[in-house]
Amino acid sequence: MTVQSIDYRLREYLNNIIYRPETAKLDRCGLQESENRLADTMDMLLKFILEERTFANELSSGNIQRVRLPSPENVICDPIKSVYGMLQHLIWLMDRITAGDYEQRLQFSNDLSSSFNAMLEHLVNLAYLSYHDRLTNLLNVEGFDEHCKILLENWPADDKYFLISININDFRRFIMLYGPEKADWVLVKVANFLRDICKNREICARVNADNFLCLLRGGSIHEIMIRLHDNEQKIHQFITFRSRLFHYGIYEVRDVHENLRKMRAYAMFAGANACSNTNGFSVFDDLLSKRYALENSILPLFIHALKNNEITVYYQPKIDSRLDVIAGSEALVRWILPNGEVMRPNHFIDLLEKNSLIVLLDFYVLRKVCQHIRSRLNHHQYIVPVSVNFSRVHMLDTTTVPHMLAILQEYNVDPQWIVIEITERVFFERMENMVKMIQCLRQVGFKVSMDDFGSSYSSLNFLKNIPVDEIKIDKLFFDDFDTDERVRILLSDVLTIANHLQLGVVAEGVETEDAVIFLKRQQYVMIQGFYYYAPMPEDEYNNRLDAIHIH
Repeated sequence: MTVQSIDYRLREYLNNIIYRPETAKLDRCGLQESENRLADTMDMLLKFILEERTFANELSSGNIQRVRLPSPENVICDPIKSVYGMLQHLIWLMDRITAGDYEQRLQFSNDLSSSFNAMLEHLVNLAYLSYHDRLTNLLNVEGFDEHCKILLENWPADDKYFLISININDFRRFIMLYGPEKADWVLVKVANFLRDICKNREICARVNADNFLCLLRGGSIHEIMIRLHDNEQKIHQFITFRSRLFHYGIYEVRDVHENLRKMRAYAMFAGANACSNTNGFSVFDDLLSKRYALENSILPLFIHALKNNEITVYYQPKIDSRLDVIAGSEALVRWILPNGEVMRPNHFIDLLEKNSLIVLLDFYVLRKVCQHIRSRLNHHQYIVPVSVNFSRVHMLDTTTVPHMLAILQEYNVDPQWIVIEITERVFFERMENMVKMIQCLRQVGFKVSMDDFGSSYSSLNFLKNIPVDEIKIDKLFFDDFDTDERVRILLSDVLTIANHLQLGVVAEGVETEDAVIFLKRQQYVMIQGFYYYAPMPEDEYNNRLDAIHIH
């Protein structure tokens, strides 16, 4: 018995229940457990419909002349024990209103029957939509899981199954460039493309946004990758946004009884790691499995780490290119694990962002920085402005700025000592929100820095539209600084433009003497990088500041 024939029998049974209830029957031979549960519900629906039809016929033919007051076991406010009893109660109410007028009773019967049938059709539609995506008509995640169970329970011995997570590359940017209507058109095209990919005993679904899932059969991972790659070329006649339209995460199913939610998570985790791979594929192998376990152990520990001060703030000084002294710094975080191991930000920041826990970390760091500044002010010690990174997650939250001000007021720290750093890619994603947020930050006294300047293709355009105080030149400019003359020309021009716009400039990731000499010859710039200082604990940073104060 194939999955397709079982699905057909259930759909045919439901159709007969609605339109031919007197003859509706279902042969349950070969049905799976989940399908039998669905069939039980359909049987109950058929029973209700037949009761309604019988009652309506009796009422319209005059066989029911009077309806008695319903018994206490069947009142409208109680759970309905039968459709027949509910209808008797309604007719009794109608009798009370119409004083037994037969024509009105007959009209009421017809209206009731029509309304009941319309309700049933609506319920059928709702049942369909509960398992399907409204835009693409693909299965949704609930429908995908139900069909996966059936397919895997009937797994042919000569095949392997692979769960594939499929995402559209840079889909957010596509929406920004072409608008939501064009984006919906693309999603429908992708859905049709995935339907064409799926063969017998294979399924596809849309999980959310631009995230799709497929359960495919094949002999090996390599075979699946070739099949996906070859089929992707067919869709380029409709969509040419990227040379590689998708990135894929692949999980090989090894146990039919494995939790489907976990298998989906594995495939999607691999997909998230496929963005950085040139071929667009990532397989959930042993290495990714270890990373997945690490990341999933991080989240439960994070709140505990904040409460126990296991998250430590480090400071990386910024050097005044004219005076060669510390003129500012950036607050960075290190997670000190109970075993003494130090976890660097690239191991947990993205994960915290995805789960919106980054908000807690950002405010935690701001509080630690304010404590540091207040301590030095109390001891009449030298201080410099400190940059604090704030995530994109804050940009849609109107409580962000009041919360920041409340922390500063708690420690009596003036906003002039805090520079808010926001990464450049956030400006592209939420331009309008960013402008409003920056205006608000500057109005209350903060300075705002655009981090990673130059990492986007439209960086110069941002300078025209975004009212920041400072740009932070991305370290990629200095990776090839000593060997690429064009980098030096471009840097010189950027510094000139920033000077004309009266913007502060921080050069980040500076590690060579040639780069320092070059920057010192330009307009005023602050230099941050390993050539001068690596990020350091607060005690060491305080010693560096004290040395400046002494001289």
